Amino acid sequence: MKKILLTGVAGFIGSNLCERLLAIGYIVLGIDNFDSYYDREIKESNMRDFFLHPNFTFIELDLCNDISVLESKEFEVVIHLAARAGIQPSITNIDDYINNNIIGTKNILEVMKKKGCNIIIFSSSSSVYGNSSNSILQEDDNSGFPLNPYGVTKKTCELLLHNYYSNFDFNIVVLRLFSVYGQKQRPDLVMYKFANLICNDNPISVYGDRNSKRDYTEIRDVVNAIILSVNYIESQNKGYEIFNIGNGNPVSLNELIVEMYRILEKNEMCIPFQENNFEMKTTCADISKARKVLGYNPQIKFERGVSDFIKWYKNKEFIENKN
Repeated sequence: MKKILLTGVAGFIGSNLCERLLAIGYIVLGIDNFDSYYDREIKESNMRDFFLHPNFTFIELDLCNDISVLESKEFEVVIHLAARAGIQPSITNIDDYINNNIIGTKNILEVMKKKGCNIIIFSSSSSVYGNSSNSILQEDDNSGFPLNPYGVTKKTCELLLHNYYSNFDFNIVVLRLFSVYGQKQRPDLVMYKFANLICNDNPISVYGDRNSKRDYTEIRDVVNAIILSVNYIESQNKGYEIFNIGNGNPVSLNELIVEMYRILEKNEMCIPFQENNFEMKTTCADISKARKVLGYNPQIKFERGVSDFIKWYKNKEFIENKN
């Protein structure tokens, strides 16, 4: 059984991934600092069942501080998901993003170097592309000019990882994730915010003309992509590969709004706002490389994914209200 160090284990993606890793036989050392970006209770709830599993160990740890405790722990592969999330807050809170995302990544790489562990999968973002002139984003497109500090930190981490690949023989997979959604979604993400407002008969705020598009990628497909990456990276001696992890079928903001109101059986109530300049207008992933190399093949179509998310959300709200 492989021993994995999973950073950001209590978060949206981390907790879904950890559940799957334990189910298929991996030993997981999870770390999280319960960043104040959203409620600690949500994160604790995300990983509550893990403590019942004999192959799970947890350490509450901030990667920006002294993490030498990890030097004595056993792990063969690092899956590095921990990061300060969110695009809009990064505009006014740059220091937190630099510290958590860049310094935290550097610290985990240094621990790995000391231990002689050189295998890492890194969670990057479609935000690194900025407003590319290409309608379909490919891994070798110019990604030097992200539109926001969050994207800048992710791009900087990609470059830092490449330096460790070049100088210290690291074996690295970078996954550029596109608009992940699904169960355990963060409350700041658009589907969660919309569901909360619509269910409580409050209007939703809509930026621009509703024609912006996102390549929404369901969490189960993302988890599968990460596990495929583990299988791939273990077969390589040294390498640095970047893969887009998306669905390949962008959906407009208007389509999302219409679909959510339809599923929730509510009358549409929207407040228009002027769109901003620090978010991409359209994201669409070319996933042909991930298909060919990793065997990645997204299974969850948008309509099913949104429906499943709404079911999870309503069940969660029912349980919380009952308690």
